[in-house]
Amino acid sequence: MYRWSACPGSVRLSKDVPRVSSRYAAEGTLAHRIAQAGLAVDRPDIQTLLGTKHTVEGHEFEVDADMLRGVQLYLDTVFGTYNQATDTLVVEHKFDLSAIYPGLYGTADAVTWRPKERLLVVDDLKFGAGKVVEPERNPQQMYYALGALLAGKYGAENVTLRIVQPRCAHPKGPVRPWTLPAIDLLDFAADLKAYAAATEAMD
Repeated sequence: MYRWSACPGSVRLSKDVPRVSSRYAAEGTLAHRIAQAGLAVDRPDIQTLLGTKHTVEGHEFEVDADMLRGVQLYLDTVFGTYNQATDTLVVEHKFDLSAIYPGLYGTADAVTWRPKERLLVVDDLKFGAGKVVEPERNPQQMYYALGALLAGKYGAENVTLRIVQPRCAHPKGPVRPWTLPAIDLLDFAADLKAYAAATEAMD
C-alpha cells in the first residue's frame, strides 16, 4: 500500500512482472511466523527455536540469537501493554475494506483493544535493517489500523500505531509509537479511496 499510494501507476506497470521473493523478505516472513507463534494463547518459549532450520519461499535459514532477540522484543512490547483480564488481543487480524473500495484487504500483525481506555493498539513488526520505518502519518500503518478499527467494530477514541524495528538504529529506539484520534482514521478512508481509484485510472 505504501508503494501504490505514492505511485498509483506502479500497480499497472508491475501487473505482469513475476514476483520473486528476496532473501531479506523471506527472512522477514520467518520472523513473523515465529512472532505469530509467540503471540499464541499458550505463549510458547521461542528460545527453543534457536538453531532450527527452515525453508521459506525457497530460501534456507537457521534461526539465530539475533532473530530471536528481535522477535522477543516485539513479543515483550505487545504483552507489555496487554491486560489479559480486560483486553482483547487479535493476532494476524484480517480485515476487508471493500466497502471503501473493491479489492482492499489486509492483515495486521497484532491488534490490542483496551476498552477501559477506549484505545486500539496496532503493532507491526518490521524486521528489515536497511530502511527506517516511521509510524507518523505512515499510509500503510494507517491502512492496517483503519482495517482493524472497522473489522472489530471497536468504539475507540484513540488509536496507537506502534512500529517495532529491532535491527535498524533510530534515535527514538526500536519501538516507536504514534497515537492519533480514531476519527482521523475515518477521515483517512477518503484518502484511501482516492489512492485506490488512482491505481485504475486510465493514462
